[in-house]
This record gives sequence, structure tokens and C-alpha cells, in this order.
Amino acid sequence: MFIPPASTYVAGIYFALTVLFVFSLRSNWSVRTIFIVGLTLRLSLLLLPSYLSTDIYRYLWEGHLIRNGINPYLFEPAAAELLRFHTAYWEHIEHKHLSAIYPPLAQLCFAVFGLTEAGWRFFLVLIECGSFFLFTKILALLQKPGHLIGIYWLLPIAIIEISWSGHLEGILVFLFLAIWLTLLLKPVRPVTVGMLLALATLIKYNALLLAPLLFFIFLRIRLTEALRFSMAFCVATLIGLAPYLDAELSLFKSLSVYLVHWRFNDSLFHLLGFLFQVDWSDSNSFRILKVILSLFWILLSGLIIFKVRRFPHAALYLYGSFLLCSAVVHPWYVLWFAPFLVTVRNAAGLLFCLLVPLSYYPLLTNTAELPVAIKVLEYLPVLCLLMLKPWLSLRRKQTHTTNS
Repeated sequence: MFIPPASTYVAGIYFALTVLFVFSLRSNWSVRTIFIVGLTLRLSLLLLPSYLSTDIYRYLWEGHLIRNGINPYLFEPAAAELLRFHTAYWEHIEHKHLSAIYPPLAQLCFAVFGLTEAGWRFFLVLIECGSFFLFTKILALLQKPGHLIGIYWLLPIAIIEISWSGHLEGILVFLFLAIWLTLLLKPVRPVTVGMLLALATLIKYNALLLAPLLFFIFLRIRLTEALRFSMAFCVATLIGLAPYLDAELSLFKSLSVYLVHWRFNDSLFHLLGFLFQVDWSDSNSFRILKVILSLFWILLSGLIIFKVRRFPHAALYLYGSFLLCSAVVHPWYVLWFAPFLVTVRNAAGLLFCLLVPLSYYPLLTNTAELPVAIKVLEYLPVLCLLMLKPWLSLRRKQTHTTNS
């Protein structure tokens, strides 16, 4: 019997989800219908083998170590000391020379909910249901139509990367929505927001990028509120890190390798490297490019924080610009900003979410590198849309000036 290759399965599933997503945008589905359709799609992917990422096996492995009383920050999977703890999925773990990279709260989730692959995914589906509930509350407070929730709930990349690949972004989205909802409530709750951001940071360190934005949001209200937010965030984060401080520098050892040496699906970073004729086979040769783009993004983020006052808009622009400047852009990274597309009309961001699966190409074709042509197909339409809005705005001003 002919069995289609994994690439055929993935392409077919993604195409079907995309068609359904576009159809849903053009239909006036009820919130209940959107929830049932999205939940059915998520549950249908639970038992499929993980084709697109092996991260879930890393999650299960590190949870397995913690349940056996072993600090995952001290030992890499290939360590001889761990030979007797090997499992059936150990062979599927990538980067066996690296110890744990995920923060402590993520490790706790692995230990409690990562007993099996299907069990971990089901846990994430439950978290996603919680996110759906938070979305309904946010849209009600903003007096927005309920069907807008479909922009996230039926987004193909959200369904695939959380329910199928089992990525931590499912928990991160829930915490981002909890922060957003708390900011909408009166009176202001800086301590609650600080604690929620600490929880998000202890799931994935990229949540830390929201700290300056939230600080200035509370600073615009009152200095004492900003200080209360900062204190709650710092204290809660330190409490979360405390159980693993005995690992000393090992706590961030793998993270430093990721930040310094890794590169995948980059856009502006690749363009700069091409202009400066960087040797991509030597990570030391492009360190300076990472520094340059990091400084550029810091300046850009400062401008966003000062100019954009609404949280969802600023968060979308912060994470979107960060990914355009980043040397590493895995498909699930777009979920850092995807929830905010529900209320922020941004065609470039939505298009990015729909095109980023093109970066699955190396995995599905067993090629070492992502071809430049694929990056052009992925990023060029997004960049064109980003430039289109200011160009149209400029043309309107010129027309208005001419008519005057």
C-alpha cells in the first residue's frame, strides 16, 4: 500500500486549515461555532506523530529527569551519568550535547504534565481552552465582535504548533492574554501584572521583552504603580529561579549557545550578512551582526514604547520587529504576537503567520539549509505590506497638499 511521505501529510493538513481559516474570516460564524470547530481541529491532531519538531521529546526528557530527582541544567542528554535513564524517545532528542534551556516553570510543567506525548498535548489543548475564555472576556470589555476570536482560534500555525507539535507557546499565549485582560480591569493591578509577567518569563525568557513596555504603561499612570509592578516582577522571577540556582552558570549555559551561535530562517540578519559577505559556516564571524541588529531593535523598541500607548498594538510591534531582526525565527515564534492580531488590524502580521510555515522546507525535504528563494517567498510580501501603509499615507498627504 502506498503511504504518502510526511511532507504530503503536512502540506495537505496546512492547506486544509488555511482554506478553512480564510473561509471563516469571510463568514459570520458565532463564537460557539468557532470554538467547536477550533477545538475539534486541535483534538484531531493530538495522536498524530510529531513531524515538524522534536522539541516535545526534549520536554518529556527533562520532565523525566526532574521526576527522578535530577537537575536538567547540570546534565546534557548525552551525559554518561544518565545512561540508565534513557527512554524510548531519547533517540529523537536533538542537540544532545546541550543541557536544559527552558526556564524553571517550564521544567515544572514538563515534570507534572509531560508523562506522555499525547498527555502533554492534551494539557496544552486545555490551556488553549482557557485562552479562548480569556479572549471572550477581552473582546467583551473592548466591545468588539465576538467572531474576531477566530483570527487566533482558527489560525493554522496556532493549531499546528501547539496541538500537534506541542510547543510551550500555548502556555505563553494564555499568560499574555491574562496580562492583557488585567490591564483592562479597573482599578489598575500592577502587582498582578508583574506576577503574571514573571510566570510568562519563567515559561519562556522572551516574555521579558514586555517588561519595559509594561513598566512605562504603569509609569504613565503613576511612578508608584511602576515601582510596584517592577518589585512584583523581580521578586516573583527570583523565587521561580531559586530552586535551580545551585546550577550556577549552567542555568543559562544552553541559552547562551542559542543566542550566540544559532541561526535559522533569518531575514534582515541574512541580508546584512550577505552585504558584509559573512562566512555562515563560522558563527563567530556573524556575532557582530547580532550585536548591531540587537542595538537597532533596542532603539526601535524604545520608539515603539514611547509612541504606541495601547498594549496590544505595542506588543505586536515589539515582537514583530524583534522577529524581523532576529537570527532565529522558528515558525512557532509568530505566536508571540499572533494573539494581538485579534483586535489589531495588521495585514503584514497576519500574512507573516500564514507564510512562516514555508520555513518547514528543510525539515520536510531533508535539506541542511533553508534556501534563499524560500526566505524571499516568506518575507518579501510581508515587507512589502509593511512599506505599503506609510507609502499610501505619504501619497494621501501629497495629494491633500496639492489640492490645497
